[in-house]
Amino acid sequence: MPRMHDANPVDAFVGARLRQRRMQKGLPLSALSCRTGVSSARLLRFEDGQERIPPDIMIKFCSVLEIAPAYFFEWSPNGETGRRRPVEIARVPSCRFRRRL
Repeated sequence: MPRMHDANPVDAFVGARLRQRRMQKGLPLSALSCRTGVSSARLLRFEDGQERIPPDIMIKFCSVLEIAPAYFFEWSPNGETGRRRPVEIARVPSCRFRRRL
């Protein structure tokens, strides 16, 4: 029997946002599936965070759900979603490589 793995927190968050928007638009799972060409089973895996949404499919969702891709990544520390100030992205020190000739 295959072992169930916990969903990646980012995939779970993005999937929850997908489900939230689908419900806001009043679209049944089957309607979003039909309009995007993604099977209902796979759509459920996306919404549950069990599978990462590939960029090409995310763009299809954005088109049908009338949202920008940034919608999937709006986040707040208290778990609320919706309009809020942008999240500050952590800065990573740049690496400088010297090219040897």
